[in-house]
Amino acid sequence: MADPRLSAFSSILELERMARKAEDAAALRYVLVNETMTLVPYRQAAFWELGSGRLRALSGMSQPDRNAPFVAWLERLMAELHRMAVERRSGEEYPPQTLTMADVSEEIALDWGEWLPAHAISVPIGSANGVLQGILLLARATPFAGHEPALLAVLAEAYGHALQALEPRNRPELSWAFLKRKAESILKDNKQVRWIAGGVLLLLVFPVRISSLAPAEVESRDPWVVRSPLDGVVRSIDVPPNSTVERGRQLVTMERTVLENALAVTRQERMVSEAEYRRAAQEAVYDRANMSEMSVLSAKVGRLRAEEAYASQQLQRTLITAEHSGVAVYGDPDDWNGRPVRTGERIMTIMDPEKAKLAIWLGVDDAISLEPGAEVVFFLSSNPLWPVRATLQYASYSPEIRADGTLAYGLEAKFNDKTDLPRVGLKGTAKIYGRRVALSYYLLRRPIAAMRRWLGI
Repeated sequence: MADPRLSAFSSILELERMARKAEDAAALRYVLVNETMTLVPYRQAAFWELGSGRLRALSGMSQPDRNAPFVAWLERLMAELHRMAVERRSGEEYPPQTLTMADVSEEIALDWGEWLPAHAISVPIGSANGVLQGILLLARATPFAGHEPALLAVLAEAYGHALQALEPRNRPELSWAFLKRKAESILKDNKQVRWIAGGVLLLLVFPVRISSLAPAEVESRDPWVVRSPLDGVVRSIDVPPNSTVERGRQLVTMERTVLENALAVTRQERMVSEAEYRRAAQEAVYDRANMSEMSVLSAKVGRLRAEEAYASQQLQRTLITAEHSGVAVYGDPDDWNGRPVRTGERIMTIMDPEKAKLAIWLGVDDAISLEPGAEVVFFLSSNPLWPVRATLQYASYSPEIRADGTLAYGLEAKFNDKTDLPRVGLKGTAKIYGRRVALSYYLLRRPIAAMRRWLGI
């Protein structure tokens, strides 16, 4: 039978060898939580790093998820074990400590049974100079033997030496005092650098006009929207897209077959009822008993005449004509041919080219402080080298959700040159100018906003 002491000694040597051969801190942490089992059996293991205050390794997992409830609870437990290790410190050594849920606070003990076995041992990992680097926690269902803490204490020294060896060397001191000393030494020794630094500072406070870019489109003021007058099917669009139409011109033809048949049937029924009414009137001259039948037939003829007039009116509404002159704006005509529509559904828009305006959609992330009268420069996608100038008239107070799902503020501007207005429907990019600010604020506005969102302040 093998000597248990010899077996433990060989396990320690093997674990020390694996720790020395670890290429980086991640590989060493893997050895801590997964390979220590060859010396002391356990069911779960976790390593907590003091420097970051985070759980860095879990047995059987490649990377702990900090959002997991188990990891969050373990980090609270490790913080408490760190306090206990500091209290038990003896010189430069941190002895391992066996514990159960009775040894921790009531808040931690409340969830112990859900996350860990009944028995655990806390193994502080310290460096050669006595600086605590982290805590290795081992847990299992059975109590730890009396000699196992001593074995783990020996192994903890090797782990601590390996962790210290893998720390980055010559790490610069990142503090305000260090940066101040460094800047003073550079400025003191080099006159040219002082001039450059002064010029940069002067440039950073130079006032510039803050601006923002946003997509824009030329639209018409008070456009007339062509809507479907009834439920039906579009037979044809009778004008090309973006064409000029005069008042009274036919724009859309709705499917007429059903309404024409209904009108023909109603007209035929009305003619039959009128013939029956005339027959009853002739017979009433000789027989007064037919007077009551005449009243019924007269009411029926009146009802059928009303139905015929309504059917004729509905048939006339299938021919949609322009109520205003302007430019017909809509999509592909083939998309409308044979398309079913509901009453009031938008088909096209008639826009007056003499009443052009600039509609701008300013994204929430690009929003700046704007007032009516602000300068706007519109760069057409079709002619970006010749910008069109406009003046801001309106800016919405709350953003709206656009068709593409983005959240943006609606802005409206009027063109300064009334004699050469861009065509309705053209799109491009608008540059909106705001107040004057320092160049440093102009350059750092977006990074500061992104940092505030990331930090939640």
